[in-house]
Amino acid sequence: MWLVDHKALPKDKDYMKVQMYADGSWSNTYGERGSISYTCNVWLSKIKPYALWIPKDADRGILAIAYKWYVDGMFVRGRKYISANVLGMAFKGAIFSDIKGLLGIAKPDFDKYAISYREVYITELERGGISDSVKIVPETEWGVVDSASYHELAVVVYSKSVKGGKLSCRLKLVDWATVSSKSGWIYLIVKDLQSGNVNVYVQRASPYTTFSVSLPAKYEVWAVGVAEGYNDVIYSNLKYARILLAKSS
Repeated sequence: MWLVDHKALPKDKDYMKVQMYADGSWSNTYGERGSISYTCNVWLSKIKPYALWIPKDADRGILAIAYKWYVDGMFVRGRKYISANVLGMAFKGAIFSDIKGLLGIAKPDFDKYAISYREVYITELERGGISDSVKIVPETEWGVVDSASYHELAVVVYSKSVKGGKLSCRLKLVDWATVSSKSGWIYLIVKDLQSGNVNVYVQRASPYTTFSVSLPAKYEVWAVGVAEGYNDVIYSNLKYARILLAKSS
């Protein structure tokens, strides 16, 4: 139901009033007839967007926009027709369970949440600073325009050594906007500069993780961090969580 508790109303711009009408007629076996009309005001709760950032791999993710009722803060469920616009990109309406087949490394389950979603490259969401915002415009009269937070991640190197054709390292994932530890994943991408082959290793970072990998004769090694954002925060890895870790001379 869109109808909210009348005790909370009329409150502010977070609700809208709709006038509803009903007309009818009646008759009986005595030949009597008549008509009747009803009019009532119905107060409807608006909905507020809430971003869910779901990394798919080192470069892509699914940005799903869930929605909360203003009246009680609960998530909207079961409505797959709510589309949205984010940074000029069209986001399609769905139920979260409909997109499970699109998930990659992160596999949350938001069941019947109503969402607007799009698979994006993180470069499509890039902002200027380490902390910024991303405007979300729901394409429904019930929706309120709002913004999600945008934070840059960082990969911090605690130790690193290259010996006997192997690279060993201890890395930490950090939310650089708040300078706080962040759980997620770190990819180690090893490029063979002679053959062009690329080997990719990935470990869960909570927030630390370690790697020990073999190296080709000529190599370049990159560390890339990713993190889920189920708290209305989009986590980017473009500035400080995509670092050149080692390179042969």
